[in-house]
Amino acid sequence: PWIHALAPLIMSSALVQGVRRVLTQRARSASSPARAFNTSAAKRGGGGADEPAYLHAKQMYDVGATKHKHLVFGTVALALLGVGTAIPIYAVRFQQKKAGN
Repeated sequence: PWIHALAPLIMSSALVQGVRRVLTQRARSASSPARAFNTSAAKRGGGGADEPAYLHAKQMYDVGATKHKHLVFGTVALALLGVGTAIPIYAVRFQQKKAGN
């Protein structure tokens, strides 16, 4: 079969990748005999501990302050359920129409 013709190419590419890994590991270990632990200085400034992580929309992720939570999240869940159901139905109908069934 045709797969037997590809076997030498697959084996040679695997061998080349293995040799590359060994050579790059040796090059890295030769250039730096020991690992170093580098850190950066602490960032300065900012508004303190009470500052929200997302500065430009302070109320965006404040789910606790959402008015009518049950209505909002119920509507979102129902919409997602509707979209998740409608897309596969549309896809099947489109394929059947395209196939002439």
